[in-house]
Formats: sequence, structure tokens, C-alpha cells
Amino acid sequence: FIIILFSSILAGKEYEIQVPVIENPKIKIDGYLDDECWKKAASVSEFIQLEPEEGEKPSCETEVLTWTDRTNLYVGFICYDNEPSKLRFSRTERDRFTQGDWIDIQIATDNPPTRVYVLFVNPAGTQMDFLCPNPKQADITFDLDFRSQAQILKDRWTVEIAIPFKSLRFKEAKHHHFRIEFARVFSHGEKDEYSSWIPHTKDEPNTFEKMGHLYIDVPLSIKHSIDFLPYIISAGKKEKGERSFDWRAGLTGKWWLSSDVILDCAIKPDFSQIEADAPQLEINTPFAFYYPEKRPLFMERKDIFDSHLPIVYTRTINDPVAVLKFTGDLSNNEVGYIISRDDQTLWVIPFQDMSFPVQTKEKSLSNILRVKHKFWKDSYIGIVTTDRESREAYNRVLSSDGELRILEKYTFSWQGALSFSREPNDTSIFSGFPWIMFDKYTSAFDGEKFSGNAFGAWLTSNARYFDSKTWYRSYSPTFRADNGFIQYNSRKEGGFNANLKFWPNRYGITYISPGLSFKKSNPYEDNTELKSTKGISLLTLLKNQITFSVSYKINSILYETQRFDELWTFDGNLSYFWGNYLLGVYGRKGKEINYFTYPAETGDVGLLGCWFNFTPFPLLKVNLSFGKYQLWNMQGEKTLESSTFVSEATYSVSQSATYRLNIQYSQGGYTFLSQVFSFKPTPFTLLYIGSNHTFQTSFSDREIEQDA
Repeated sequence: FIIILFSSILAGKEYEIQVPVIENPKIKIDGYLDDECWKKAASVSEFIQLEPEEGEKPSCETEVLTWTDRTNLYVGFICYDNEPSKLRFSRTERDRFTQGDWIDIQIATDNPPTRVYVLFVNPAGTQMDFLCPNPKQADITFDLDFRSQAQILKDRWTVEIAIPFKSLRFKEAKHHHFRIEFARVFSHGEKDEYSSWIPHTKDEPNTFEKMGHLYIDVPLSIKHSIDFLPYIISAGKKEKGERSFDWRAGLTGKWWLSSDVILDCAIKPDFSQIEADAPQLEINTPFAFYYPEKRPLFMERKDIFDSHLPIVYTRTINDPVAVLKFTGDLSNNEVGYIISRDDQTLWVIPFQDMSFPVQTKEKSLSNILRVKHKFWKDSYIGIVTTDRESREAYNRVLSSDGELRILEKYTFSWQGALSFSREPNDTSIFSGFPWIMFDKYTSAFDGEKFSGNAFGAWLTSNARYFDSKTWYRSYSPTFRADNGFIQYNSRKEGGFNANLKFWPNRYGITYISPGLSFKKSNPYEDNTELKSTKGISLLTLLKNQITFSVSYKINSILYETQRFDELWTFDGNLSYFWGNYLLGVYGRKGKEINYFTYPAETGDVGLLGCWFNFTPFPLLKVNLSFGKYQLWNMQGEKTLESSTFVSEATYSVSQSATYRLNIQYSQGGYTFLSQVFSFKPTPFTLLYIGSNHTFQTSFSDREIEQDA
């Protein structure tokens, strides 16, 4: 999906829109496009297919209207349709619709474009959005405040959108030159049909350069305002007959110094999550898990802090008393700075074969600085520095990175880093393990001082029929990044991935992509092989919207002092999308290391799962899923079995009000039931009320305990 989206930004020639300015308009965002101001809007049409028939006319025409009142950019879509009764869509919470009919808008506020906002709306008016900080990356956690409504008529469906300029980041001027693209998915046929305003081909590289041009010849009205977002959370709990009550309150503020320079601050910010982190599937692993950032305070210009080496992982700022964050675009320099005082410090402690997340009550002070200087096309050079102080302990990282476009279709990236660390002198925080040493140092927190280094280089290419990536990365045994996420260190590793791409559009095959991959890891000090992986894969899209993929990998792993050869996994995935129904099955079979035994040994692994999503009518969406993981030891005895069944029903009372019921059963007799009613008029304003219940059945004594 993201590959298709990025490809839609390409173009063969320049397309332009001169946006009309309408002062003091009377408009209601209801999806009908019948207000007088729409008659004065600029209009574009004649969309061209990218998928499945490149360069052909779409099955149905699309027209897009645009105008502005200086405060908002208004966009209207007229999606002509001969059979609107067959539209595929559902009204869900924001960012939760997937396949089906929808339109999208891609906006870049700088020229040439370096960052693209992508907005989606489906026939129910449901919104989805993300941010592309470069042509090869999409931040799906990003939220943009915009209004939209849609209507389904006899021969078309229409969308009305208002995008506040306050939500975008751009330089203030008397005249504005933005870049823009429009696209549409027509989904109620044998194949999903993707068309866009600007014609393009798959021969062109993935860049933002050939987006259309959007001109606004007046200054835009952006107030340098200050927003305050207070919150209060209260909760009652009953556990084994005892009741308790807790509450928390805090304040978050945002100050627009200019349209693209923002100051965020917070006191006791709301870092609770209504949506729990997605369960990690790989449960047989010795490494710490990575979870994406979701907290609103850190989402503003989050991409500024990203780098190829994970030097910054803002979830290490765990429970701050106060946070100050500055982000902005100063000339051709992107700047980001975070300072935070944390009451509950999190360490992710890496070693060669494993890593440990350690949650503590330690207080710490974090400082993070990021600067990126942009130059030719998508290229940049930058620095990242972090510093975290805790009692007498500290960790400081200095890093430099960059990215250079070569011959249009190639990108070379690099990053180097130095770290300087002093551990806490308190083994009660982390006592370590006597058999784990790094360099000449113990694994416990016993006040040792050390420094380390890291380096990485990446070369990627993108062409019509071939994609590839070659990379190398190394971490010294003493490299730490306490404000980052270093899953392991003391390694040198490199690899190569390549994929062929074909669009036959015959014999029932729409798209087919075979691939191969290779990866090898060595200890930092020598060339002993720690791990090697060789893999082949095949992804196929068939007509009638059937997707099929398989992959096979062979692994050789040195874990601690044991060599494990002839490890292998075979994975398969099949999904079928028809009407308002989506069905999928997946499975894995193979031999892996059984980390639950000591010493570790080879074990047989089996994974089987399925899901079924359906929308009986647009206001109700039901998701059912089942997964089962099994692990056997060398004697054929089952050492681990885990299965989960999840049923989730979402009913949309309105576009901003939703009721959700979730029931999850896990092996061992645990049943989790949660229900929540939420009201979300904007992406940043939320009121909810709900409850969670846990039922545990003890099969040994047939007693039932209930926690609510």
C-alpha cells in the first residue's frame, strides 16, 4: 500500500493549481459541495491509472475542487460511480479503516518538497493520515487536525475537506508555493484500481520532486497562539474484594512561535494509553521488545529526531514531571530539542546475545538535541546528541549522520556515534549475571565507566523492476544509548535484500514479486560467525483481490557458546478481500532455538492463525482473530503453548463518537473483557469512559476469581 502511495507522487510533467481566495465565506462542512463558494473553486480532473493498468483511463472519473479563505485550504472530491451501492467502506474510529474505497491528498509545504502530509477519507467520512518525512518512510502514528464529511449520491460520492493552515508547518510569506497530489482507490471490482491526478510510470524513482504545484498569492492567516490541553483521569479498581481509587491530572501546552517553529511543554503529561500496545508475536526471543511512540507530546515533528541508528527512543522518557520540546525549520536546518525530568527511569541494557529492559524508580534528567541541514534534493547532513544524568550515573552520545541521493535511483546513508557511560553504582537496580561480561566489564550496575562507538552505512536503489538494499552496521561491546533503543551490541553485521517486481495483469496474476535476502553477524572483536540468514520470498497479488505470500529462511546461530545449525522457518500468508469482508490465514513451521531451556537447545516451532473482519453495515465493524504458538524440545515434548482468541466490535454512533467492545481469551483460563465509549471531536481532544474486567478460571480446583 505504501509503495503504491509513494509511486503516486511521481509525474511526467508539472501540473499547476492557482488557488482562488474567497474572503469570509459561508460554508458548512457536510460533504454535499453545494455551498456557493465551491462554484468559484479551481478544478482538476482526468485522473490516470497507476494500478492495475498503468497509464489507462480509470473506470470512473474523479474531479477535485480547491480554494482558500486564508485560514483553511478547502478540497472537494467528486468521485463519479456507476454503482455506488457496491462501495466498500466502514465508519470506524480515526486511522482504523484499511481496504476499500477512499481518496487521498498529499501536501508538501516546501519547495522542493522534503516532507509530505498524506490525508485519507472514505465514503463514510472517516479519516486516516500519516506523515512521510522522506520518500522511503511513513510515520503512521502522525495525526493532523482537519475536518471532513462525505455523502453517497445516486451516481457519485463526494467529500468535503477543510485543512487548517495552523496544522501545517511552513515558512510565512506574502506568496506561497506548495506541492500537491490527489489520488483515488476504486475498490468494488475484481481488482483495486489506483488512479491519480498526475500521470507517472514505475520507471521513475521514489521522490517527491514531481508533485503538482499549488500557488496561493496572498499571506495566510496564522495566529501565533498558545494552546493548553489539560487532562484528568480517574479510575476505580476492585481486586479480590478490595476497592481502590486513583486519579491524576496534568497540563500540556503548545506555543506557535511561527507556523513552523513550535514549543511544546508539559507538567505531569498524560502518558496513559487508551489503545494498548499491540501484542508482540515473537515470544521466544532473548531481546527486549520495541514499541512505537504514541504519546501526543512527542508526536510533533517526531521525524526530526529519527536516524538510521536508533540513538533516540522517546519512550525511554517514561514518567516525566516536566518536559520542554522545541522543534522548527530554521532556513534549511531542521532543529529539535527535548529536556525532561523523569521520575521513573527506564534502561534497555544491551549485550551480544540478549538485552534487558529495567524499569526503576530512579530520577533522571534527559537532554536530546537534533540538527539536520538539508541540501540537494532529499540529501542532508546532521548531528544527534543525547545526555541522561541519574545520580552519579550518566550516558552521553554524540552522533553524526547524512544521506545523499546518487543518480536519481540510489541513496547512500551513513551514521557514526560515540558514547560515554558511567553506570549507577547500585546492583539492586540491575544485578547482572556472573557469566555475562562485555569487554572487561561486568554486566551488573556497579559504577563502571566506559566508552563505545557505533557505525552504519546503507545503499538503497529503487527501479521499475528491481529494488535492493545493501547495509553494514557495527556496535562496540561498550556502546550504550540510554535515550535510544540498542537491542544488542558487540556485533558487526551486514546484509543484502533484493526484490524483482512484475505486473503481468494476465493469467489471473496482477502483481508478483520474488525476493532474496542475506544477513551475517560477527562479534565486534573477530570474524567468528554469530548468525547467518539466507532467505527467499514470493509475494503475489491475484485477481479477485487475493494476496498470497511465502518465505523460507535458513539460519545458523552461535548463542552463548553453542552453535545451532540447520535452523529454518517456512512462513505462509493468504488473504481474500471481497465486498465488506476480509479473511486471512497465516502459518509458520520450522526449527528454532528454544530459549526456555537451559542450556538452550533446538526446538520445533509451529504457528497458526487466522482473522476475519467484516462490516455487516457501515456503522458496525467486527474483527475476529485467533492465533496459536507451539514449541517442542528435542525429545518431542511440548515446552510452550500459547493461544489467543480476540473478538472486537466497534459501533460508530457518529463520526466522532464510538462504542467498542473487546473480548480476549488466552490459554490458561484468562478472559479479558473491555468496553469503552469515546468522544473524539478532534485528534487531540478526547473524552472516554470505560471498564476492564479479567476473569481467571482455575481448572485445578474449579474456583473462579474475578478482577474488575
